[in-house]
Amino acid sequence: MPASDAVARAVLDIIRARRSVRRFAAEDVPDEVVREIVDAARMAPSGGNRQMWRFRAIRNRGTLAAMRQAVERRIAEVRARVSSPRALEQYDGYTAHFTHFDRAPVVIAVLARPYDSIYTRILEKYLAPEERPPQHLVDVAAMSVAAAIENMLLAACALGYGACFMTGPTIAQNDLEKILAVEPPWHVVALVPVGRPEAEPGPRERKRLDEVLSFD
Repeated sequence: MPASDAVARAVLDIIRARRSVRRFAAEDVPDEVVREIVDAARMAPSGGNRQMWRFRAIRNRGTLAAMRQAVERRIAEVRARVSSPRALEQYDGYTAHFTHFDRAPVVIAVLARPYDSIYTRILEKYLAPEERPPQHLVDVAAMSVAAAIENMLLAACALGYGACFMTGPTIAQNDLEKILAVEPPWHVVALVPVGRPEAEPGPRERKRLDEVLSFD
């Protein structure tokens, strides 16, 4: 059923208003809001409609502190192996954003399991390695979960909350899974901190539409 012009405009406004929020006010996020956000996630498309995702809402400050410590520890372990000053500068700049999740009143850990698609099995069986598309381009589980997370971010924005799509903390994936008692075949693939924004982030520069769109 086609959306009304007003609904369509509201959706587009939310898409344009969404920002990655990393600083949060000291205000709780009610359970019903968390449920609304995750409900939006489960509406996302997924490969074969397998819905290869699970979500864990974490409020416990001790658990979040342990998660942060695990990420900090792993960052330091990897940093000790970097010998290039230039690479070290880039690494420090990048990993500086890996640990802010514990500032949020609630963090949603996004879990995924591998997707065993007939498409991938056919490619592996009948095509030589050099003929196959790169694995990251046909990772249906990753694509599906990313779609679910985008729904979460938009839902949070629509409800007046801020959120951030964080994959950096998975540098400590094994430790995070131990802390959260995640069992195979499930894996932690992202964290999404959610809360009232401490301040509204400004817009980030985007490429112009004519730089990314072409018509044939």
